[in-house]
Amino acid sequence: MEASLSAICPYDWHSFFEKYAYQVNSSPPMEGLEAAGWRVVYNANPNNKPFYADLPDAPSYFSTASIGIDLQKDGTISEVFPGTPAYDAGLGPSMKVMAIDGTAYSPEVLSASIAHPRGGKISMVVRNFNTVETREIQYAGGLRYPHLERIPGDDDYLTEILAPRSIEGK
Repeated sequence: MEASLSAICPYDWHSFFEKYAYQVNSSPPMEGLEAAGWRVVYNANPNNKPFYADLPDAPSYFSTASIGIDLQKDGTISEVFPGTPAYDAGLGPSMKVMAIDGTAYSPEVLSASIAHPRGGKISMVVRNFNTVETREIQYAGGLRYPHLERIPGDDDYLTEILAPRSIEGK
């Protein structure tokens, strides 16, 4: 594939694919987004409900950018992301969160605990198959949700790229 691409457009395609496709990166490549006049920022404002939220077994609580887990409505962990505090605490998919810092689980209780962790720790009681375990999550970063933000003074190419097009005026 690299040779075919080089025949069309000479470039170091091997290094490109190594960096952007084959290697696991701790953060996504943002150069293209920033060149289009936008950047990703994090704040405590939750994002809008995703389009798939009404599907059966879809996660309904997202803390991907903070502690690193997504949960279903009943507190069952849908996903744990490697390299996050939840992953480091030994949490895994299908575990069910029963309590947070001594209070019965609810999304509001979890959000409050993430926003203001006691001593940089969140204590989670989880059911893991037939056992009940306590896991300590080391985290003090508060609620974090990603949002796109315009870079003031830069050209807005992203809006131009995503604008609807008419097929009539080819």
